Amino acid sequence: GADYIEQDAVLSKDGVPVVLHDITLDQVTNVAEVFPDRGRDNGHWYVMDFTLDELRQLSVHERDSPSRAWKNAGTRFPVGRGRFRIATLAEHLSLIGGLNKSRGTDIGVYVEIKSPAQHREHGLDVSKAVLEVLHQAGYGDSGDRIFVQCFAESEVRRLRMELDCRMPLIQLLSKPPTRDQIVAYARVADGLGVRIEAVVSGITQTIEGPVPKLTDVVRL
Repeated sequence: GADYIEQDAVLSKDGVPVVLHDITLDQVTNVAEVFPDRGRDNGHWYVMDFTLDELRQLSVHERDSPSRAWKNAGTRFPVGRGRFRIATLAEHLSLIGGLNKSRGTDIGVYVEIKSPAQHREHGLDVSKAVLEVLHQAGYGDSGDRIFVQCFAESEVRRLRMELDCRMPLIQLLSKPPTRDQIVAYARVADGLGVRIEAVVSGITQTIEGPVPKLTDVVRL
């Protein structure tokens, strides 16, 4: 019954977009067991340090986050149960497209460009690679069932102006925007992705201080 399915896209060392929320592997895979000597000095293993063939060797599990007590409520998928692997963005799109065809549905995709600046530091262009995969899968126009999103304002602008992305663009925000910011974002993006407490009352706030509702900001 979903309208859209989200894919967070990061690049392998050889430039293949894979679907993983983090740019690191240690909390969601067994990378420390398979490649014990490949972690960085900060104690993390990064997706962009491994080729796709190497990533295929890993087993994926529910996030192991001892610091997040709310994950211990017993309602998350159990850590260590099941046998899963990292999949490419192309594979996700193929699966969703196939299910749409077999089930007579039209579920869209909601692709997030993850950490573009950090990718560039390693000679990788995550936005360009993701757009290539999307175009190969038949996405590319403003009317397609897709949204492309990113937290980096400069990257959203680059997607539109430099990479000529015609698909709907979403500017993700970690803080509620001001009216002036909304006006500025609207020159490039088609929509905003905001924190839930900016639009829904009664949600426990995770941002310090009072959070203005987005509807109130727009009325200013």
